[in-house]
Amino acid sequence: MLMVIGTSGCDILISRNQIPVEGFCGICPDSAIPGYYAYEAGQACMGDHFQWFIENCLPAACREEAAGRNMSVFQWMDEKAGRLKPEAAV
Repeated sequence: MLMVIGTSGCDILISRNQIPVEGFCGICPDSAIPGYYAYEAGQACMGDHFQWFIENCLPAACREEAAGRNMSVFQWMDEKAGRLKPEAAV
């Protein structure tokens, strides 16, 4: 199984055999690996949805604090989540 992540996410199952599977969006021969069928399990909004949230739901005070500290909103959120050390942000 393969998960493709970008602005959306897609789960792909690879098989040598074509077997109908209920709920899969498509079965495509030779699309991921020659000689195999790729079963696409759907796409979920990821990066685009997160960007929409930043633009439409994040309080202005958060954007202002990030700008005042000369960092992107993403860096600011990483720091708040504990994934970025404050000294690494500048």
